[in-house]
Amino acid sequence: MAEVRKGQCSSLNQVSKTWRKMWSLQAPQATKSFMWRAAKESLPTCLNLYNRKIVDSLLCPICSKVLKPMLENLSSHELIEVAVIARALWNRRNLWLFEQLFHLPFQVISRTEWTAPPPGFYKANWDAAVDKENSKIGVGVVVRDLSGLVITSMCSSMSLNPDPLLGEAVAALKASTLCSDIGLNQVMLEGDSSAVVQAVQRRDECWSPTGLVVRDIKLVLSRIRSWSIHYISRKFNVVAHVLAKFALTCSGEHTFMEDYPPCIQNLL
Repeated sequence: MAEVRKGQCSSLNQVSKTWRKMWSLQAPQATKSFMWRAAKESLPTCLNLYNRKIVDSLLCPICSKVLKPMLENLSSHELIEVAVIARALWNRRNLWLFEQLFHLPFQVISRTEWTAPPPGFYKANWDAAVDKENSKIGVGVVVRDLSGLVITSMCSSMSLNPDPLLGEAVAALKASTLCSDIGLNQVMLEGDSSAVVQAVQRRDECWSPTGLVVRDIKLVLSRIRSWSIHYISRKFNVVAHVLAKFALTCSGEHTFMEDYPPCIQNLL
């Protein structure tokens, strides 16, 4: 019994220590009160208001009243940006709940863990999006320098067999060609298709449609003095992914020198 009481006392002391730390923060009193109310579940959330019979629905008033007009009135690239950020917020919440990994809020719309290339090199990220219903492929490419400044970007859409692997290979070819065309001599290529990356790295050849595109990639890269190609997780390839999705709303190919479409503005 004494051990139980000792454990309870220790737990209570820890809680008191936590609250003392919170109340001693150099922050506005209203901010500290907000944190206290959030911890005590006393904020007027829909759930609390519903439990107290103040409101008749658990539905979020923002989602129920704002989401539909937003979908109707926002442009395609604005919707893409909203969707990407909303999904990032959801993933951030799940990482905390299920894996106890905390990411700061600003990281949701930060550079999404983009890492700089070595000095003297440029990094080209590519991705592809597939529209099976319309047999269409969207390609997104962004090229950045050591400091993260965008050197060039591309959105390209084309009618093509909606095969994801073929689409990724075409996107890698577009990225390689873009770097070669603007005269870059030291390039790192990054994409989220490990199959395409491995195919380019191998010396053997394949005569499938994807294999022929890979052959063209190797030919283009042979004209670049120093290059490498790497796999990167989709969550770190968000900028190219958003560009590829945006490309499906465009017609033809659009290249932006030292510029980029508005849909990735908050992701850079």
